[in-house]
Amino acid sequence: MKTIVLIFLLTLLAVCDSPANSVIIIDITTTDAGSSYKLNHQPKTPVEIETLLRAIFKDFVGDDPVFIRPDDRTSFGTVLEMLRRFKAAGVKRFEVVIDPRGGERGRTIHSLSGTVDQISSQQVAAQPAPK
Repeated sequence: MKTIVLIFLLTLLAVCDSPANSVIIIDITTTDAGSSYKLNHQPKTPVEIETLLRAIFKDFVGDDPVFIRPDDRTSFGTVLEMLRRFKAAGVKRFEVVIDPRGGERGRTIHSLSGTVDQISSQQVAAQPAPK
């Protein structure tokens, strides 16, 4: 009986100790009115998402990525801003998954994966075409 209780307690500890026991998905939808965000199907602002990710990843040492699913109208700048928030929150890995067909079966899904330490942005002045 002691063995069963001990195994049960150890299993319970292992499950409770894992901060990332579910996938984190951020959906970005862009309309004429602007972009809206959902964190695991719950509407959130970018600031709220960053705050929640900070709490989750404060002591997390795992290698699980956070997923971003932008729609077709979402700009790269919007995704890049979310990746900057990831870095500030302590997220180490990400996946950006784009399905231009809206999730139809048999269609190609494009993804970009990486680590937030390799994100950079720069502005390059446009040069006129040579004559």
